[in-house]
Amino acid sequence: MEKRTIDGQAVTDRAGAAEHLGLPLSSVRVISAPKQREKTGFPAPVDREDGRDWFAVKDLDAYQERKNAQARAVPAVTGDPNELIDTEAFAEILGVKKPTMHRYVDLSRNDWDQGRDGYLPLPDETEAASRGVGSVYRWRRGRVADRVAEQRKGGRRSGPAPTVEDLAAVVDEAMGRGEELTGREIAARMTERLGRDVSLQSVRRLQRRRREGSPSTRSPRR
Repeated sequence: MEKRTIDGQAVTDRAGAAEHLGLPLSSVRVISAPKQREKTGFPAPVDREDGRDWFAVKDLDAYQERKNAQARAVPAVTGDPNELIDTEAFAEILGVKKPTMHRYVDLSRNDWDQGRDGYLPLPDETEAASRGVGSVYRWRRGRVADRVAEQRKGGRRSGPAPTVEDLAAVVDEAMGRGEELTGREIAARMTERLGRDVSLQSVRRLQRRRREGSPSTRSPRR
């Protein structure tokens, strides 16, 4: 996360704001857009340098506090906690569309293979799809309710954020062995290397930054 000091206060750019808030950069780009800020409540940038908007860290913290307060006011997920629900019902609870839910599943598979929760909780049931393509996932409603409540609190994963150098070390080591890793395999090895969860989403972000030649301490210009 890149920080600077402008007018005596700590600031960061959009990529840093995403990391600070524990949100996908794509989401921050949407909610921080000038036409969206009035609706989302995202703080306005305090300055613009190097072609990037810079946001005060204290304003980001205040935004997070407001969101947490709003989340605590949202009614809890109700229903039989032992009822199994599919991805479609899960998507309705999250308030997301089917393509978004499919992306969440894709981002979670690497963690699921390791027997742990990912972007979505580990399914309670997994079976082959009726046509033999893909899988069908189901979760107990009680576990879904617990995970939604946890996410609404705005919790973040602990530990240092993975860097481009971490990605390069894993990829270069594999290449030295003649291996060509998938994104999910890279995420798994980075998780093992760093001792903290590294998502497929983080790997993809770091791969973009590496292709653009940006050092880990800086974010790509927009």
